[in-house]
Amino acid sequence: MSDILADLWFRHHCTLISGAGDSPYGPSVGVRIPVKGFIRQSTRCVLGVSGDELVTDTTLRLPIVIVNEGEPVAVQVGDRVELPEPFAGTWGVVEVAVNHGAGQSTPDHQKLTLKAVP
Repeated sequence: MSDILADLWFRHHCTLISGAGDSPYGPSVGVRIPVKGFIRQSTRCVLGVSGDELVTDTTLRLPIVIVNEGEPVAVQVGDRVELPEPFAGTWGVVEVAVNHGAGQSTPDHQKLTLKAVP
């Protein structure tokens, strides 16, 4: 992928927290890795039986290869991500999908589906 395309597409400074969350040995703080990605977030109100409910759809697209201290890092379901303003907060990764641009204007990337972490 060209550096120009990557700079245009991956604009938001985020922090991937690899290995964060609950483990068989208790909570794990994980390894903090600065990354640049593309965030898409939408919020909608859904009318449920008990009243209105606010639903947020948040995705983060990252380069396919993420490197930390010279080693590739695989994003896993359960990892966490800290997003910048105005998307602020810590989010949990609930799905990871790989998308290849097939030579089109979309670069090869990972699409992470996120949910808010209390």
